[in-house]
Amino acid sequence: MYRTPQSPSIALTLALMALATPSLAGDSTETMSYRMICASETFDVTFADEALSITTDNDIYTLPQVPLPQVPSADGAKYATADESTLVWIKGRTASVTLNGTALTDCRLEPRTNPWSAQGNEPGWRVQITGERILFDLNYGEDRLDLRRPDPMPDGARTIYTIPAFALTLTQEDAVCYDDMSGRPYPQTVTLTTATSDFRGCGGDTMALLQGPDWQVKDYAGHPPLEAHPITFAITNTGQLSGSTGCNRFAGQMSITGEGQVMIGPLATTRMACAADAMQQEHNFLASLAAVERFEINESGDLVLLHGNEGAVIAGR
Repeated sequence: MYRTPQSPSIALTLALMALATPSLAGDSTETMSYRMICASETFDVTFADEALSITTDNDIYTLPQVPLPQVPSADGAKYATADESTLVWIKGRTASVTLNGTALTDCRLEPRTNPWSAQGNEPGWRVQITGERILFDLNYGEDRLDLRRPDPMPDGARTIYTIPAFALTLTQEDAVCYDDMSGRPYPQTVTLTTATSDFRGCGGDTMALLQGPDWQVKDYAGHPPLEAHPITFAITNTGQLSGSTGCNRFAGQMSITGEGQVMIGPLATTRMACAADAMQQEHNFLASLAAVERFEINESGDLVLLHGNEGAVIAGR
């Protein structure tokens, strides 16, 4: 049988175990970033090469310009300056933290969420929200504003950020959007309003359109699945693809390029023998899946996996 990919929760648990055990943390050269959430402060920490780097928006801290080295400890993973005026001591998912002599309380380590971003064309613009910051790149990057993120204002399916001092309003709407140059789909339609114009664009993570409950295949290469052998699949936020051909289980990887091109494979399957018609269905479906080049969401909310301009696989929920 094929090997099932690790779930994100298992991967996170293993990463946290590595941080909590000095021998494991010291043996890896992998870079890992997390959010440190304390009662009064939230900031980023990055672990690499037996050292820790801290990034915080709070100007009251003058932090070391070099990463904090890992130092010996009887328990957990400890990083500190020589005088321990800045210290991060991690034990599982909790931590003792001192920044420039100021002790922080109720600190815990959480996975760092990816930045939210949106972009539009003619003229090119981009907005990125990371933690408490919001970055505007306007006029093809010629004008840049790096500001503290205002509080979001929910409005039904929309979320609105307003920055009166710069006459900027950013509106996110949960509605499928297709980039008007690449055709890549996104989960949100975005409007950026400045003092002089309104600009439309797309935002969010394309993979969010694919996650969720299992997709039920309605059609593949012009054929409906056999009633007694339904075809299903699911896609994670990291592109792990798995499902059933109606006979065997299958798994593989799905990736999406910046231009929206979809690449699937290689695919692995279990090797159970089924009726001849189910085996033929499996062969044809996997061939259709491997040929997919792009995808779209139709008006009914169905996922349409495309080969050229033809629907190679159509699935609903």
